[in-house]
Amino acid sequence: ALLLVTRALAPVLLLTELWQALGVFSAFLDRNLQVSGTLGGSSGSGGGGAAPAVAAPLLGSAGLVLSSALEIANTSMSSGGSMIQTRNATALAAASMAQIRRLGDAVAAALPQDAAGPPAEVLADDGDLILSTKHYKGTTLRDAGLLLELPLDGIRRPPYPRIQVPPLGESNYAALKANFSEVSEANCLGQGVTKPLDGVAVVTVQWAKNPFADAITPEPVSVLVVRDVGLRTCGVPVALGPEALGDRSVEFVIEVPEVYQQDFTSGYGAQSQFQCVHWEKALLENSGSWLSEDCHSTYRAWGDAPKPGINVSEGATHCACSGFWPSTWALEAVPRPDFVQVELFGNLSGHNLVTYAAVVLFFASLPLLIAA
Repeated sequence: ALLLVTRALAPVLLLTELWQALGVFSAFLDRNLQVSGTLGGSSGSGGGGAAPAVAAPLLGSAGLVLSSALEIANTSMSSGGSMIQTRNATALAAASMAQIRRLGDAVAAALPQDAAGPPAEVLADDGDLILSTKHYKGTTLRDAGLLLELPLDGIRRPPYPRIQVPPLGESNYAALKANFSEVSEANCLGQGVTKPLDGVAVVTVQWAKNPFADAITPEPVSVLVVRDVGLRTCGVPVALGPEALGDRSVEFVIEVPEVYQQDFTSGYGAQSQFQCVHWEKALLENSGSWLSEDCHSTYRAWGDAPKPGINVSEGATHCACSGFWPSTWALEAVPRPDFVQVELFGNLSGHNLVTYAAVVLFFASLPLLIAA
């Protein structure tokens, strides 16, 4: 009913009414939490792995509120409208995303932990959002690490990246667990999940339209494949920084859209054509910047041989990052460098240098030899 009403009235709804629609969405999730429900899905203890059917219309209604809020904010900024209206619309967009992440928590609770196969996906009814989630045991993060694989069929580009999180080990896991000592256990959902880190979910939200297209940044940045990606437990985000990972990296593989998969690598030298970036402020604020310093990125063009130690398919970018922060992640299309310095003799052996020197001296002295 919420989806039908929002769909019918979305073009004429004001901010106050959009906030009310989001309030209904939030109340639904609150009630689901009160009864320790999983949106009418399975308990998460058995097989299956499909998202509850009600998740699609719920995601659609939240997506309509989100898109309407973004349109109001962008229109207000571009036309020099009221700053109060712009901030109100931006706050509504951020609140919509917070509720969508909560929906991801409820969908994850309906899934079996550590199940084989790809994440469960929810395609929004009457919208362009795709939510995907996969549920793991917290002890898996401690002992084996987390692995979110890309599908092997290659039929379509998945709405989530490949993610590999290394095992934290006993001490780092215990330190991470201490950070959630004040999180209410009432927010925990799912079979066997009674306290934080009993279960950990990877929740990803992908947009068809880049929500940062009109964001204000210090320098123009061309970003592709924009997604909200993060770890969550009992309704709160889980941030893994260098203190939790030690000297190890979280690895991402993000497939580049086909239109950009041509071989544009000439002129880049050792620099990657694409690099992973994450937004430094809360999602959908109207100012901020993209950070790339935390990740080392490697793009593999079609026909390129794989590089040692880097597991990435052709037409994709591999990123080794010093942390995994719940944030908006994207690929930045790196501008071609103005010049590439070529070191002619950087890889030559001493024997080759002697040979080349002898050849040069021979041709330099050749006129003298002929004259003699």
